[in-house]
Amino acid sequence: MLRKAELEDLTKRRRNVQDLELDTYIRTKTEILSLLMDVKNNKFENLTANKIEELHQSLKLAKLKAEMSFDFELAKYNICSNEVSKYDANIRTKITQYIIKSTLEFKELTKKIEFSKELLENRNTINKKIQEYFTKTKIIKLTRRELTILFDKDTNDLKSILLSGKLIHEDKNDSMCDEYEFTFSKNSSFKLSSQELEHQIEGQIKECEKISKHIEESKNQWKDATTKLVSLLETIENEVHL
Repeated sequence: MLRKAELEDLTKRRRNVQDLELDTYIRTKTEILSLLMDVKNNKFENLTANKIEELHQSLKLAKLKAEMSFDFELAKYNICSNEVSKYDANIRTKITQYIIKSTLEFKELTKKIEFSKELLENRNTINKKIQEYFTKTKIIKLTRRELTILFDKDTNDLKSILLSGKLIHEDKNDSMCDEYEFTFSKNSSFKLSSQELEHQIEGQIKECEKISKHIEESKNQWKDATTKLVSLLETIENEVHL
């Protein structure tokens, strides 16, 4: 696309050409009017065939220059118009690609947050059922794998929980299959850790809800900004003329 300085230079040169064409037209018309006045006053010495031919050729030349100038302007307009169309199409393509990409990212992120929230809710449900069962029976049996799934990532006291339980089955091939028995007491490590885990999961669920709300707000802000940008492009297209 032509830069601003190049457009200004072309405009300046175009005005110079127009000024020359106007000067030629005025000069030729003045000479014709002068000859007509001479004829009216019965002065025919300047009205020669050569002079008439000269004026005729001058008018033809001015007409030719004007036509060539118009053709040049039309060609220049078509070139600029094509460049603007390509530039506009390129911008719209990039914006469309960005909108599609961002929409997919928003959907994917929202899906991950909802999935994480669902897992946490399921995990919390299991934890509560374990606590209820533990309270009713006073005894619960869990494998090391089950305990690791419940506590390892959320608390630092898995070792103390294991120590508070009784190893009732040791798997020689896979220690994660070792089975422990826990007896309920008011201040048992398992009970306290279960309660702590419940609070942590509820906190994480609230954090997921907070993130989801933030994502939705960001998505709405992004939609507003995109709408304004598209509207601006349409305004430029409708109101700015080359």
